[in-house]
Amino acid sequence: MLRELIATPAKLLEQEWAASTRIFTREQFAQSNPIVRAHASAELESSVWNCIPLIETVMSLADNEVHEDVKPILDAGLKSNTELLFLGLVQLKAPWSSLHQDVVSKLLHVYLTGSGAVPQFVQTGLWQMNQGLFVSGLLDLYDHDRSALVKILRICEDLSVMILTNLLDSARA
Repeated sequence: MLRELIATPAKLLEQEWAASTRIFTREQFAQSNPIVRAHASAELESSVWNCIPLIETVMSLADNEVHEDVKPILDAGLKSNTELLFLGLVQLKAPWSSLHQDVVSKLLHVYLTGSGAVPQFVQTGLWQMNQGLFVSGLLDLYDHDRSALVKILRICEDLSVMILTNLLDSARA
């Protein structure tokens, strides 16, 4: 049944979603740079994966005896809407399962080291949705590669956030 829900055209689910918590809305990115605003499209906003309860359900099912049945669904989401799945996962309440932590950890590194519209969209969303994870990810990036400081500065400049002082203080500690 979950597979059929995910395969359903988003247009058919709009009424049901009206009361659901969305992962993102385009309004959240209205003040972002043009590249990020362009990626925060109506098409992405209307994706079936732009639904916190769907992500919660998939992760809940992945943690019990039907996890083998859920893995292809999770993989499909990771292939079709990786950024939405990631931003949904970072909004779920702790404690996170090992699968949840593993997916978030891997994608966090990809999005913090990447360039282009999708990583900038995710970086902006992550800053808005989970600043603790964002800062922790930048600190880990710096701890593993001191030359990443230029990348970290670029990310901070792109987001117009002044977290560099906190990052440097934390890195020195």
